[in-house]
Amino acid sequence: MSTVYQGTDTRLDRPVAIKVMDPRLAADPSFRARFEREARSAARIDHPAVVDVYDQGESPTGAGTGLGGDGPLLFLVMELVEGGTLRDVLRARGALGVPAAFAVLEQVLAGLSEAHRLGLVHRDVKPENVLISRTGEVKVADFGLVTASAQAGASTAGMIMGTVAYLSPEQVATGDADARSDVYAAGIVLYELLTGAPPYTGDTALSVAYRHVNSDVPPPSQIAGEVPPELDELVLRATRRDPAARPADA
Repeated sequence: MSTVYQGTDTRLDRPVAIKVMDPRLAADPSFRARFEREARSAARIDHPAVVDVYDQGESPTGAGTGLGGDGPLLFLVMELVEGGTLRDVLRARGALGVPAAFAVLEQVLAGLSEAHRLGLVHRDVKPENVLISRTGEVKVADFGLVTASAQAGASTAGMIMGTVAYLSPEQVATGDADARSDVYAAGIVLYELLTGAPPYTGDTALSVAYRHVNSDVPPPSQIAGEVPPELDELVLRATRRDPAARPADA
């Protein structure tokens, strides 16, 4: 849905990340309105475990910039995190083990907690949206972008479903999401950190989505023997199919 560039804020002389939205999304007036509103909401989250949003804007055309064709150019300017994503770490290391899983997830939950306190929902918590800096800081990225896309209409929602491996049953069934949907996704991420893979995989997105709706997530100790019962219980509580049975927020 976007391309990210490294840039320089010439006024404050600092490196930044510039996320330029896909031209097909930028051309949709309802997406532009929601994108602006979501960016404003995301900028309210002031927490070290959440990527800072510095600016948001729109140019009438991307022509001549090399960034976005000749339609409107829609962009978000954010804190630049030098490092990689949690997905990169999982690819390189596989299962992280209990202490490292705790170290990562504690920060993810701290960032989500601040968002939930403000009444904001991420909707797309997954390893690709968790950034880890070279100094070991953990930061949640991309608040509100999925919300803007999903609510802009069915024409773009299909592009934006996010990674189906982390979607809560209610998001699959109705598209609705609240703080408990983020809790579910964080539970799936914790399962993956402990075992090296998400609980459900399949040949098609639809088959994976079906498993979220119809199956209970198994305890991670079935695969990773060193996981203690308390951590099994946390994963199972966070990933209950009934949102009311999960913790209310991060």
